[in-house]
Amino acid sequence: MISVLLIIMQAGCMSIAHGTTQDVVVLTDPSDAMIEYHGQEFKPGPINLERGNNHRLYIKKDGYEEQTLLISRNISGWLWVETVLLLIGGLIDGLNGAGFNLSPVSTTVRLQKISN
Repeated sequence: MISVLLIIMQAGCMSIAHGTTQDVVVLTDPSDAMIEYHGQEFKPGPINLERGNNHRLYIKKDGYEEQTLLISRNISGWLWVETVLLLIGGLIDGLNGAGFNLSPVSTTVRLQKISN
């Protein structure tokens, strides 16, 4: 009975340890470009994204070519450990996205001026 309780208590421990979202720092050159994601605009800096999905961000500024930034989800090494040791926890963290990390964690996107 105690072992069952311990397993249930550990279920989804990565959800608790680092959550289902992650800040990704996107800087731009020029520094006043805007970042578009799902129809919303953000200033350069940290953007909070769901760990369980891949993301496509668009960097825009008038007079510059638009750039697309791909943020990829990667399986955390801890997800494998948790799945082997605590099947329930691995399933929970795999399904809610907590078992993934986003990459790159930080980047600078350089826009090219449109030549006239």
